[in-house]
Amino acid sequence: MAREERLAARFATELELDHKLLRDALRLWDSKRSDGTPPSRAAFAAAELKPFLPNLMIVEYETESGRYRFRLIGTAITETFKRDATGQYLDEIYAGHKLQSLREGFDAARLTRYPKALFGTLRSPRRASLSVEGLLMPLDVAAGQNPQMLIAIYFRYAEDVAYSDVEFNWAAVNPASA
Repeated sequence: MAREERLAARFATELELDHKLLRDALRLWDSKRSDGTPPSRAAFAAAELKPFLPNLMIVEYETESGRYRFRLIGTAITETFKRDATGQYLDEIYAGHKLQSLREGFDAARLTRYPKALFGTLRSPRRASLSVEGLLMPLDVAAGQNPQMLIAIYFRYAEDVAYSDVEFNWAAVNPASA
């Protein structure tokens, strides 16, 4: 019998991020943008990103195929899921409502060129479920290049959350309030 999964996408105008490193990442992203334009990947020095690297991903939207590809995935993420999805497409990993919800959030960040936050619960190979808080930060690219995003994700194990309660909630993030 197939397990019913509830996934909902909800967008808001502002929110407070719970995880300190996500607030720090948002402030860093905001400090690098110019005249409302997202920063480029080159705007970030390696030393600035060091605190976030284990929990950081770079995701690229391939304009020709309309698909998202994971270009880089930090070690905390690969260790949590016991797999490295670097080089894989979003639709090779997720399907159905989960894929639709993730695409909605990714699309919203890419098209608005404004950060989006993710809150939810997921199943992990290690534990029954984990609480997820993430931040999608669009990057500026040169004309003709595929759009990219920096995504920071932090996990908390939540033994009391059943897998059937999986839900993703997306919200716009106001960098000035982080």
